[in-house]
Amino acid sequence: MYNNPRKPQNMGNRTRKTIYDTSFDLRAQILEKDEKITWLESQVEAYNAKASHAQARLLATFDALDSLQSKHALELSSEKLAKERLSIKLDRYLDYVKAVETEKDDLKDAVEHLIQKVEVSNDMSLWPFSRMRISSLADYSDPMQSNKRKEVEECNTQLLAYASGIITKLRAERDLERKGHRETYEKANNRIVELEAQIALREAELEACVQHG
Repeated sequence: MYNNPRKPQNMGNRTRKTIYDTSFDLRAQILEKDEKITWLESQVEAYNAKASHAQARLLATFDALDSLQSKHALELSSEKLAKERLSIKLDRYLDYVKAVETEKDDLKDAVEHLIQKVEVSNDMSLWPFSRMRISSLADYSDPMQSNKRKEVEECNTQLLAYASGIITKLRAERDLERKGHRETYEKANNRIVELEAQIALREAELEACVQHG
């Protein structure tokens, strides 16, 4: 029986080629997987970087929100305290105004009472010398009695004019002070309204920051 001596060599070549091809394919697969792993690792690093950046921004936002809340709380407390102090000051001022007006009214009543007395005193029939008994016509023409009468009339006239001047001055001062008190009261009320509006605005801003945060 005749055997072909080249057959084993051909089979060896094919075997080596198969092994080489298999090894090449394996290296290609390994290289492909390495590239894929490298790409995945780069994606993970990019994701981690984004996550770290987002976390840093979130922490910064929380810090800013805390700072803003603290600032608003401090401003709110300060404005409330200012409002309370202004209200107390306004109440004291109003009490003072009432006391001054009461005192002026009492003084006015006293002066008016004095004027009434002066006006009543102008009636000569109430003076002692008018009730003196008249014995003759000479009594009416007595220079001393006439001088006394003139002095009394002049005194009464001066007293009445003085009292009237005091009343006029007191009334003018009272009206002027009432006007000033009214303006001060209106300014204080306007300031209170302004503070209340600022407090409401701060509370709304704080609430909005809390909701958005």
